[in-house]
Amino acid sequence: MNRILPILVCLILFISSGLTRADEVVRPTAIQSSADSDWDFKQLTIEFLRARSPGNRKFNLQAIERYYWNSNEFAGNGLPLQNSSLIGWEKYRDELSKDMSAFLQLTLLPNSADFKVQRRDATVSTRISFREVGKLLDGSRVDQTSDIQLEWRKVDDHWVIGRERILTPNEAEITSL
Repeated sequence: MNRILPILVCLILFISSGLTRADEVVRPTAIQSSADSDWDFKQLTIEFLRARSPGNRKFNLQAIERYYWNSNEFAGNGLPLQNSSLIGWEKYRDELSKDMSAFLQLTLLPNSADFKVQRRDATVSTRISFREVGKLLDGSRVDQTSDIQLEWRKVDDHWVIGRERILTPNEAEITSL
């Protein structure tokens, strides 16, 4: 019995170390369940931008994945280095990971003073400007201001982003929420 116990422990550790990303549970944040007021959606939007802002750390897709609607109906153009609009979470997730891996450093600084919210049926649209400051692997610097428009929808009692749109400064002037 004394010989079997260490073997069993090693076997259990070996099997558990082989768990894949698909086995991990991505849990929503507390505010995703409880958001109700405009102030809650402002906090939720800022929380999302902070999770998407890795600073000097490596980008962590799992930190933001919980905010997105993991569906083929998701639509977004929020990729930092591309202008294309993508349909479907898996496609968007893969392209977002590629884009974010091109950064050595990236910080998103939300301007909470210009936050806007609009409610339509079962969705809530939020919009906020942010400053994007970073450095790419090739050494070039990024420093720009953009707006992000998020369409939140309630799925399984949690607010998730069903549509994401990043507007450049020129687009932001002519597009209203």
